[in-house]
Amino acid sequence: LLSSRRTALVAPWDREFNDQGHVINAALHDGKNSATKDAYTSARLQAGLLVDIRECSNGWCSVEAQETSTWVEQEKLFGTYPGEPIED
Repeated sequence: LLSSRRTALVAPWDREFNDQGHVINAALHDGKNSATKDAYTSARLQAGLLVDIRECSNGWCSVEAQETSTWVEQEKLFGTYPGEPIED
């Protein structure tokens, strides 16, 4: 089935796997309370985390996962095109 819900993975390229294909290390990325690098870090997002995209503009996306909302740089998401605007 198709859904209008947009999702993305947080930096899946920042994970290390063992020989059996299990994740052994995953980087953490800052989620901000507003769409700027200087904003307060409000969450830490583990590489590979599936998030719901609420909106994207100016290189930042508002995302939600596990009842937590935060802003993350769009370039750290697999599931959006660079600079793609997404409206809620």
